[in-house]
Amino acid sequence: MIAPQYILKEISIVAIGIFVVLLAISLGGRFTGYLDEAAQGRIGADVLIQLVWLRVPDFASLVLPLSIYLALLVVMNRLTSEQEMSVLSLGGLSMSRFMISIGVFVLLLSVGLAWVVHFHAPAARAQVAEIMFEEKVVDEFAQLQPRVFNELGDRRRILFFDHRDIREPQLHGVQIVDVTVDNPIWIEAETAKIYEHESSALRYFSLAHGTILQGTPGETRLVKTEFGEASIKLDYQSRLDTGIQASLKPTHRLDISDPAAMTELQWRIAIPVLCLVSTLCALGIGYAKPRTSRFSRLFPGLAVFVSYYLILLFGRNLLDQNPDLGLIGFWPVHFVFVGIAVFYLRRAWWPAP
Repeated sequence: MIAPQYILKEISIVAIGIFVVLLAISLGGRFTGYLDEAAQGRIGADVLIQLVWLRVPDFASLVLPLSIYLALLVVMNRLTSEQEMSVLSLGGLSMSRFMISIGVFVLLLSVGLAWVVHFHAPAARAQVAEIMFEEKVVDEFAQLQPRVFNELGDRRRILFFDHRDIREPQLHGVQIVDVTVDNPIWIEAETAKIYEHESSALRYFSLAHGTILQGTPGETRLVKTEFGEASIKLDYQSRLDTGIQASLKPTHRLDISDPAAMTELQWRIAIPVLCLVSTLCALGIGYAKPRTSRFSRLFPGLAVFVSYYLILLFGRNLLDQNPDLGLIGFWPVHFVFVGIAVFYLRRAWWPAP
């Protein structure tokens, strides 16, 4: 059992190093993007670190399969090119034990990856979306000017207010002229704020303690209605379209009758499967002839992984455009690369006599 432990240790060390570097690069790029938004006043500087931390599960789920794949390529390339694998085989390491050890190791990592993709990452994305929405609302309120006629939506609503409280955020002394209906409406309210309806993802102006005056053009008679609380739907929806809403839900809450949710489910299944299938590819492609370079198989292997991932991305766009393909998902792609993995494994480890 010493030989499998030695190989797994080598793979783990290399995989951790690659994972840390790739994750740092990914988060650094995202942090730069958030800094740019903060400089433009779109988000507050106090939420930068929280936003980057919440993006870790998303980036980690994409970086982990590549890290394992590259680690297997590098280690297998070194073990075979320096004939270390031959020495281990003479010492009693059987091919079946070697494959089982690698398989169990990657399977456990894939199970953990599946948990992150199906549950942890969607929860983190939902928190990011909530923070960004709150920051956007604060920014919109900051752009509204007191004692000035502000245009809302499609410019058929005019807002006037005395002053605002950015901390809430809330407007005071509000007056709104709404001509989006047949009979124009004049609304006066003590306070107003924006909120998003949880189920419909629509945004509303929530008004408190006011009066509604409604009349018909050409007539002097007005209908007056007093209210304690009232809401006006804004002309635009929230920041979330159907596809993004599906990506924020854990897997058990996805409605697979919705094409966007089905595509999201298939993508979440594809990531752990990518990890497993790419492992098989790496075990075959990583085999190098004796006395060749330690990295001779790195670039061919990397080309296979990049092709695999790009085809999956293309497939996701295809599923978005063709909902009827939702049940098929990415399985044809996986089966093709399983065939490629079998080809390389047979050529490397079980060559024809």
